Amino acid sequence: GVLLRQVINVIDELDLSVEELNLIDRVYIIACGTSYHAGLIAKNLIEGWARIPCECEVASEFRYRTPIITPTTLVVAVSQSGETADTLAAIRDARVKGARVFGITNVVGSPVARESDGVIYTKANKEIAVASTKSFIGQVVSLTLLALLLAQVKYRLTTKQARMLFRELSDTAEQIQWILDTQTEAVHEAALLCKDAQSALFVGRGMGAAISYEGALKLKEVSYLHAEAYAAGEMKHGPIALIDPGFPVIAVATKSATYDKTVSNLMECKARGAKVIVVATEGDEEIRKHADHVIYIPKVRDAFSAITASVPLQLLARAIAVARGCDVDQPRNLAVRGNTPFRYFLNNRKYLVYQILVYHAAPHGIFPTLDGNRAFFLTPSISTNLRFLSTPTKYPVAYRGLRVATFTTHLQRTRYLLERHDLLQIPGGGNGPYTLTE
Repeated sequence: GVLLRQVINVIDELDLSVEELNLIDRVYIIACGTSYHAGLIAKNLIEGWARIPCECEVASEFRYRTPIITPTTLVVAVSQSGETADTLAAIRDARVKGARVFGITNVVGSPVARESDGVIYTKANKEIAVASTKSFIGQVVSLTLLALLLAQVKYRLTTKQARMLFRELSDTAEQIQWILDTQTEAVHEAALLCKDAQSALFVGRGMGAAISYEGALKLKEVSYLHAEAYAAGEMKHGPIALIDPGFPVIAVATKSATYDKTVSNLMECKARGAKVIVVATEGDEEIRKHADHVIYIPKVRDAFSAITASVPLQLLARAIAVARGCDVDQPRNLAVRGNTPFRYFLNNRKYLVYQILVYHAAPHGIFPTLDGNRAFFLTPSISTNLRFLSTPTKYPVAYRGLRVATFTTHLQRTRYLLERHDLLQIPGGGNGPYTLTE
């Protein structure tokens, strides 16, 4: 119907017909890190709405096993940068086995987008910090739209039901703003409770479990505080042994079918002296009996709770990191391809240059090497130093169908970055040869 066409229009590039989508009988979501947690949320939506078996796997594991893939299998690749090596390798393997591929990415024209039959761009703008926040929410929203699309082409949702869900999904933007406007103080107070902790436990059920995994990852990334996340029902199978007086437990206990079960788990934690922080639904005063701090989110359908409930956990991780004196934007040992200034990759300047060269040249089959302080680009037909950057038409060659113009554009971008970060000396008026600085 009309709504189905509206959902399809949200998809930026789609080379699959409605009839081909209707034949899909299995979905794999492959991703890494934060994107993997977005996939866990989407798994619940796809199975719940479209009634299609769905598995979510870490891309680095998916590519090394033998999953059951047929021409009616849809592989959904989720990557903020669209360049994650493991995710790219996984979708290439899936294509060889006949699967159709759908991409969720933030970067227009990225490898994931180019190698997919359909793509939704999250349009989350550039991530300034290493830890993905708005991109995660954008991925969840995009995957929700994909779940709605599959449910409609499978005739599992009526037009009226889909329209209602679509309208509620659009309301989440205002709900997030409400959280930012009203819950800052509650987040700050909860952060002080965790400031000096050595470890923390995140728990939840259903959607809350998937949100907890993301909350624990964010806390680890930016505050260097060890955190574990478990489905709350698993606490009695081991994790509860960790709890002693003062141990922080962060729970997602929004109003849902599993609310009472989650509260029961929180009571067990409190009985053992834990300090409990709860993300709860606005108006739920009963939860205060079982929590030391409560951060509220607006009332929302459980299917969309991941979009709103993840925001307090992101804010909490940030507040704890600031309280502990950590660099929130650039955590140690972390760098995300496609969104981090190159100067943060490594302290070793020469190896940093190599990283820059690889980033811009290697995807096109052009492999750089370092020889002392001289950098060389090597292809089967080219061996030249950085002088090539100032003579873009001197070598009229192409490699693997790559036009010379594209080739030289990447090399010129490399020169710009080297100059920008004072990593390149250009003697003789810019005619080279160029020397890398120590």
